[in-house]
Amino acid sequence: TRIPNSRIIFTPQGSDLLVLPNKNFLVKKFLSYKLSKVAYIIADSNLLLNKSLELSSSLKKSKLKLIQNGIPLSDIKELITKDPNPIRRDIDICWIRGLGEIYQFKYFLKILKRISKLSKFEINVTIISAYGPSFIPKELNYFKNINLTISPRLTSLDFLKILYKTKIVVSIPKSDSSPRSVYEAISLGCNIFATNLECFDWLPKELKSKFIFSSSNLKQDSYELIKAIENFDENTNLSFKKKYPQFYNSLDYKFIAKAYIKTFEKALKAN
Repeated sequence: TRIPNSRIIFTPQGSDLLVLPNKNFLVKKFLSYKLSKVAYIIADSNLLLNKSLELSSSLKKSKLKLIQNGIPLSDIKELITKDPNPIRRDIDICWIRGLGEIYQFKYFLKILKRISKLSKFEINVTIISAYGPSFIPKELNYFKNINLTISPRLTSLDFLKILYKTKIVVSIPKSDSSPRSVYEAISLGCNIFATNLECFDWLPKELKSKFIFSSSNLKQDSYELIKAIENFDENTNLSFKKKYPQFYNSLDYKFIAKAYIKTFEKALKAN
């Protein structure tokens, strides 16, 4: 059965708007026509919503809804509650993204290579295969002072356990409108080495202070990472929830479900 455009609620992936329209003219043309016809566009960052407006000049801003994807706050709370005193963070750097060009994995390798030469101590690095088995360059095994662990794709809970043992989580994609794992890492007391993207603009100042934003300068980024590892505070305060209720409510599945239902009801009433 054909669904009328006025009853469609579009929830795009980052690649749908940030990548595909630039690669395929037909996709771009289709979106420029279709986006203004749907009831609502729900995205988890202004980056995607602004791109929607850019692709469709006739799209009304009232059709745009900012709703986060959410994170498993109950699992995070349980991990922290089991051991209220910070556990020993024996992973210095954790890579949580894919290995494709958009994630800048090659740049990460250059950073590790430089760090291996600059560091006076051994650095424990974990690379998680976010999308299943991936080819990891053999040269990584020969970087001096880098103790490497390759992890397969993990369950949500096992992934959180890795983050809870990590000092610095790396997420440096060229474009990323869904940094769910970054929010999980923040909630578990990690520091973040990230690309400075619009999707982080809504973060409270203190939470954003946990970020080291990539300068794309190999020398500077390598130095900043070594300094962050050396100065990492094991006694990081994990009780952010009471301090920043708006941030955590925005990531709570119950809150998100209510926001979606409210949007669905508006779309139905309009018809």
